[in-house]
Amino acid sequence: MTEADSRSARVEDHEELQRDAQAPEGSRRLEVLFGGGGDPLVFGLPVFVSGSLVLGFALIGMVHVPDSLGAVLPETTFATGLGEFVTALWAIGLGQTMVAAIFGLFAAFWFSLFALLMGTVIHASWFNVLPADATATLQMFFIAWLIVFVFLTLGILRLPLSYILVMVFVDIAVLFVLLAVSSGVQLFFVIGGIAVLAFCAVGLYAFLNTAWVSTGAKRAWPPLGPPILK
Repeated sequence: MTEADSRSARVEDHEELQRDAQAPEGSRRLEVLFGGGGDPLVFGLPVFVSGSLVLGFALIGMVHVPDSLGAVLPETTFATGLGEFVTALWAIGLGQTMVAAIFGLFAAFWFSLFALLMGTVIHASWFNVLPADATATLQMFFIAWLIVFVFLTLGILRLPLSYILVMVFVDIAVLFVLLAVSSGVQLFFVIGGIAVLAFCAVGLYAFLNTAWVSTGAKRAWPPLGPPILK
């Protein structure tokens, strides 16, 4: 580099520093991105389905519900709950706000379900829940999550139809489990289990779309459907 080029470079650096010094605070947006990109749904959807399938199988009668519902906890907590938490972190790193919110909420659901069943059904002494209050405790849990999931469904009406259907079946499943807990009618558990298996089927359908796109498909297929709101 000649002396003239060196002098010119120093002048440009000085002018850039001057512009930075004169810029008002907050006028420049700084973006931070970690990780290598990718699509969190490739992992999040199948791990979501895995635990949900186990829960659905239990509700339709593969184990005695609710007494043996602890049989689902290894999968729902340490595969699905943990996997969805990882998916949420992945989405946060990519700035995918809604994906992070959805999978973060479901991770919270599975983790809190673990605590609920362990502390009321399996080891009632954990949270000092009296046997007479066990049903009311379960009702509070499912009412709270039903409200959250219904509003989450309303909040994603601009997403493809497949994702909306997943949430609609989630709402139905939680509703019927709540009815089963409140009434003791075993049929409601079965209906809730059918709804769980239904959203698992839609979730696997959506996973195929994400997986094939991620592996280089020329077009997004199978179609996820149009949003209800545009």
